[in-house]
Amino acid sequence: MDYTKIIKDSWNMSIRHRYLWVFGVFAGMGGGMSYPGDMKDAGNNEYFSAGWSWLWEHPAIAVMIALGLGLLLLIHFILAFVSYGALIKGASQVEREGKSSFDSALNAGLKYFWPNVGIALMIGLMMLGVIALALLPFIVMLVAGGDGLKIVAVIWLILCILPLMLAVFVLVLVAALAARICVLEDKGVMDSLKLAWQMCKTNVSESATLGAIAIALGIGVSIAVTVGVIALAIPFIILGLINIWLGLVPGGLVGIVLILLLACVYGVFTSAYWTLGYLQIKAKNAPAPQVVAPVIPAAEVV
Repeated sequence: MDYTKIIKDSWNMSIRHRYLWVFGVFAGMGGGMSYPGDMKDAGNNEYFSAGWSWLWEHPAIAVMIALGLGLLLLIHFILAFVSYGALIKGASQVEREGKSSFDSALNAGLKYFWPNVGIALMIGLMMLGVIALALLPFIVMLVAGGDGLKIVAVIWLILCILPLMLAVFVLVLVAALAARICVLEDKGVMDSLKLAWQMCKTNVSESATLGAIAIALGIGVSIAVTVGVIALAIPFIILGLINIWLGLVPGGLVGIVLILLLACVYGVFTSAYWTLGYLQIKAKNAPAPQVVAPVIPAAEVV
């Protein structure tokens, strides 16, 4: 497999086919939420405490805020899973046909919304099961008491770290391939997972290398973004020393624009990377065309 070509073509696709950014922004954000700072310190902060007390005194407003946040998360959840299918279809069409369209990508995202949700749910349950297998014996031995048993519990947990990481790594590979089998081969949830597992088993080095490169690229992007954010923030910090709003407002606007742009490009890139990788593995496993010998008419046989 040509991994360099996969990375190069994925990057070109994320830059040239900008209509995919509409889907990439939701796929790139991934639905996660992060909280700045240490929540323990935030809980001791007087402003945080005052806001929390105010919400307790106004339960109706607190419920409205919670419902609003829940609605936003639901909308993002729907758009994210629609985007997953749309990006897979779009990247496949560009690779195979040289072009795609927003409508065809969107139709695929809508069609395979529930199957993609099902795949994610099944993989999530498997991950929880694997983690439970590692943690439950640890918790039981820890609660049972006894210094000797606690030492055994710690040793057990240490021994489980590498197998647990490997299991999660394999499940992530299966999830990525299953989503592509579902969308591109029109398979159901269980069939997609089964075929993805078989593909991983029969192409261990290829699938593992794809996953390892994806992790390395993610780490590299994270480092680059961190360095870029620090460098970009310096001028606005200087302006903030003069006037806090002079630095906060333009800095916040520039930051939001750059985060959205990065999410667009990175979301398309990562989806295209896995889609092109899947297509290369599938092409590698395709049976070689059989050469049919020409039939010579009996009249011509001497």
